[in-house]
Amino acid sequence: QVVGGPITLDGVEHVTFNGADGNADQFDVANYGALTDVVVLNLNTGDAGGADETDTININTAPQQNDTLRYTPMTRFTSTLTRAEGGPQINIAGFRGHNETSALSVAGGAGGEDSMEVFGLNSPSIFTVSQFSPSNVLVEFTLSADGVNNEPGIPIDFANIESLVVHGGSGNDIMNVAEGAAGLIFLSGGVTFHGGAGIDAIGFTGATTVAATYRVGPNPDEGSITHVSGGQTPVTQRVNFTGLEPIFD
Repeated sequence: QVVGGPITLDGVEHVTFNGADGNADQFDVANYGALTDVVVLNLNTGDAGGADETDTININTAPQQNDTLRYTPMTRFTSTLTRAEGGPQINIAGFRGHNETSALSVAGGAGGEDSMEVFGLNSPSIFTVSQFSPSNVLVEFTLSADGVNNEPGIPIDFANIESLVVHGGSGNDIMNVAEGAAGLIFLSGGVTFHGGAGIDAIGFTGATTVAATYRVGPNPDEGSITHVSGGQTPVTQRVNFTGLEPIFD
């Protein structure tokens, strides 16, 4: 805890904030992507196991800029977030965020075109994408998804970001699009799944009634699937894919 107000950092490249086990820590990162000397930001909420303290991490990007955010869940307690255009690498540790779907949240700044990219590892991964709320999209992860060594990764939800790109690793990866209570996923730039190496698949689940359009190509493992919901205010969900084998719709 900082007592007496903010601390100004000048010429400091590495910054670490440590929470405490047993406390509900909250870390807020504001204006991510703005000019700074910091190159590495370590956020350790300090969870050593046991009960979940519902720690939260909230990251907001600076306004009026184009952001390409790249998120990789490493284990159930660790992950990294970087910005392609520059800014510190954010390392997250000691974080039991896999128990709380809204524990790690990112909000894009006003203006600009922003994209969230998420990455799998070199073992089979399952990505589950859903419209978490009217304004937030949620991505959940199952790491080492071989049916035996399944491990949850730290989920991430985001708002005010125009597109989502999911990168599979070298394993057999699956992306599930869950069309749940909040409806279809509405991102103006759509969702793209790059399956990568291995035998990869994409699936759609949910009870939402849609009009579906499937387009193939230009290569045999590429295409797009568009779902349009009915009602007075139709929502269009567009999913592009490359490097896939079977598709379940």
